[in-house]
Amino acid sequence: MKKKDVTAAKRIIKQWHDTHLSEYNEFLKLVDTAMEHGDVTMFEKNFNILEKALPQGVTDYFSVKENNPLLWDSKEITPGKLWDAGIKMREDMLQYSPGFINNLKEQRIETNDPQMFSMYYWLYFEEGAKKIKTIYTKYLVPEGCGALKKYLYEIWIGLVVSSSVQYYINTKKDWINENKTETDEDAKAVVREKLSQVEGVSRGKSDVDVDLDQMLIGNTEKLIDAIGYFVKNRKKNSHLGYIFHFLQKAECMEKNKYNYTTFHRAIIRQFPDAGISGVDSAQELYGKILVLKDASTRLLNEYDRMKEKMFVKFIEAKQ
Repeated sequence: MKKKDVTAAKRIIKQWHDTHLSEYNEFLKLVDTAMEHGDVTMFEKNFNILEKALPQGVTDYFSVKENNPLLWDSKEITPGKLWDAGIKMREDMLQYSPGFINNLKEQRIETNDPQMFSMYYWLYFEEGAKKIKTIYTKYLVPEGCGALKKYLYEIWIGLVVSSSVQYYINTKKDWINENKTETDEDAKAVVREKLSQVEGVSRGKSDVDVDLDQMLIGNTEKLIDAIGYFVKNRKKNSHLGYIFHFLQKAECMEKNKYNYTTFHRAIIRQFPDAGISGVDSAQELYGKILVLKDASTRLLNEYDRMKEKMFVKFIEAKQ
């Protein structure tokens, strides 16, 4: 999946969340129960969603004993056989992926299914993948299962780690930092091994794409009103660079976390009727005011006038 597709999907998910807080809060109750007591209701609901989206061919596939370890006699089960079966299963399932994705889209995504949207919001915006790993290591692998434990970790934790990196949920660096505090040595080894295999994805500053309210610190509603006033009453498009600068200077936005391009995209979405044009002139001005010691007298005078207007307004709005 491309970065731009993930960004578009995240925006849809966030819009759903902002208008369905009661449904999301019900989902969080299931998460809390899983985190505190190991209750698997949350996972059962998700598996039910996935199961209903499976093409008929998948059901037929797993009805064959040699394909399905759950149908094996206990004497037949060894870690090696399970591992080989898992690899074969993964390869065989590729043929059913298009049908599965289409069913999932029709049955759940297009109907705004609360469980589906809640799960994805939790994963993307509330560190859900890390919490799944915690739940799994804490509750879902029984003590004393020996070599089978590491095998199960390789399947489930390995899948969580690799998928979260590939789908822009977490970075490899996120998992490296998370692994530093892991006390389960088997889980730590699996994460380390999986990170050595999975290919990281580009996440440069230019790839950051967030909405304006997510960028702000303080009273978001008042700040957006203040920003909107200056956006709509600007004399030049380049003056948007002042808005970005003074938001940071007033500590209404974390300094150096976002670049100007990210801010520009956010205000275009926030104020679609403001006639905001290209990014170049505002970005160029923002670069100049970062090095005022080399600025012309005209720019210094303009900077002082803008500071008097914007800086004070943003400080007041932040409260």
